[in-house]
Amino acid sequence: MKTFRLHELAELLDAELRGAADYSINGIGTLQHARPDQLAFLANASYRKQLAETQAGAVLLRTEDAEG
Repeated sequence: MKTFRLHELAELLDAELRGAADYSINGIGTLQHARPDQLAFLANASYRKQLAETQAGAVLLRTEDAEG
């Protein structure tokens, strides 16, 4: 399984990185089920409440969803 550092993923996705650039990610999961070594994403604002409880190591989301 390939492991990526957050800065590598941010570069590949042309995304702004907020957090530890060298943090390792080696999978993808849902906000509800992601592990600390996985990336989750917020595509639908109705799942925003799950951000507070996710165990994901990183979350990909829109800038406006990152505020607050």
